[in-house]
This record gives sequence, structure tokens and C-alpha cells, in this order.
Amino acid sequence: MILIIFLLLELLERINKVNNIAGKWIFWAPSIITWIDIGISIGGWFSIMHVDHPPLPTACSQASMGLLAVIYVYLVGVFILFWVHRHEYFEEEKWALDGAAVCIPLLAIRLAYSLIFIISGNMKFNAIKGNPTAYLIMTMLPEIATIGVCTYVIAARLSPLRKETHSLSRKPDEESQEELASGI
Repeated sequence: MILIIFLLLELLERINKVNNIAGKWIFWAPSIITWIDIGISIGGWFSIMHVDHPPLPTACSQASMGLLAVIYVYLVGVFILFWVHRHEYFEEEKWALDGAAVCIPLLAIRLAYSLIFIISGNMKFNAIKGNPTAYLIMTMLPEIATIGVCTYVIAARLSPLRKETHSLSRKPDEESQEELASGI
């Protein structure tokens, strides 16, 4: 799920590269929170090594899922910021924004599945031992749809951005070439 969040942030960052809406720092916060989440997840893994019922939510898994929810809410905030400036975009950037608009509600369904289990401990929503139909409908299908939408937008609707290089288009005259050749 975190990779999908970063995929959607990349779509928004592409818009920002063409139309400078926000500073680059706005895309750093999710990365910092993710590193904190990785630390909590590693700590959580070590803590469940000594627990009798590892599939049940732990304090570390609750904190980790809480950070994931924070990153999702941050994504929604960034999306709203870019949506407000929609009229300033070229057609390709509007496609990127529309792709994110389709995927954000799908990601909310995916997040809800995990939050239900983490908050309630309801084993029906456990990814390992839970109801496979709930898992399919609330996790797999939204993720596959999100990846499909993003793939379509990136492959069919967006052209690669080109970096501008500042190179000299003039050729050095013959005297300059001779000076360079003689080492002067």
C-alpha cells in the first residue's frame, strides 16, 4: 500500500515539475514518515517473536498503521492542493491528476480493510487468517485497479519529461581549436 501512495505522489510531483504549485519539500514528508514506520515495523517484528498470538494487532502494528493513515491523509491534502490549481495545467498533467483522483478513493478502501483489523482485532479482516472474500474485495481489487489506472495514465497519456540542458550551440572558431591543440 505504501508503494501505491508513493506512486500517486509521483503523479502529483510530475504536475509540480511542470507547474510549480508547491515546494519540493512537500514530497519529502511521506518519505520521512515511512522511514519512521520502517523502524516501528522492524521493532514490531522483534516484539511478536515472543507473543503467543502473533496474528493479533500489537502496539507496534497499531502505530505503524497509524503512520500509514497519516501518510494517506497527507496524500489527500496534497491532492486537494493540486486539484485547486487544476485550471493551470496542460492536458497531460490533468490526466495525471485525474488518475490520482480515481485512485485515492480506491486506496481509502484498501486502508479501511487494514484499519478495521488493527482497531478492532476482528480476525475476519486479518490478511493471513481472515475472510478471503473481504480480502479480495477490499485489498486486492482496489490495488489492482489502482495499478491499472496508473499504468494506463503513465503509459498512454503522459510523455516523458525532458531535462533542459544548457549547452553551447556555437562551434569554436578555427583559431580557438588551434590554441586548444597547441596547449596555449
